[in-house]
Amino acid sequence: MIYLFHTRSLEKTAIYFYIIITKIAHKLFTSEHKYLRIMDIKMARPKKYTKKYLKEVAILINEYTDSSAIPILAECAFNLGHHRQFFYQHDDCPEFLDAVKRMLAKKEFRLEVGALSGNLNASMSIFSLKQMGWSDKHEHSIPGGSEGKGPSKITIEWE
Repeated sequence: MIYLFHTRSLEKTAIYFYIIITKIAHKLFTSEHKYLRIMDIKMARPKKYTKKYLKEVAILINEYTDSSAIPILAECAFNLGHHRQFFYQHDDCPEFLDAVKRMLAKKEFRLEVGALSGNLNASMSIFSLKQMGWSDKHEHSIPGGSEGKGPSKITIEWE
């Protein structure tokens, strides 16, 4: 139901809308329905997941890894209803950590083999491997050198 307050001042109209919205919100938030009971949710705090839950997720990660040709971490997270950072935040459960590492290892070797054999686009494979920590730049160091603090002094003597 929408009320129009064209004869009242703007301040009074804003107050009436605030009261209506507050009453509607109060009914929704204090409802006994478990999905509408928002007052029980603690905002801005990470959820505490039990080791049992993480083990169940590890089983689902392994199933995804086995069924996918090239497993993608973001896709797996999306399919499980989590964000990508979820996989990096829970290193306290060894089964979960092993499942994530296994998925990343399969992705890495499938990308490398696919790019070398020509079955995958080399540019996309290189891009994905760089996201996994690979690098195509060569870093050289001189033993006993200045270690990035500028050129070392080299003296050459002729006899």
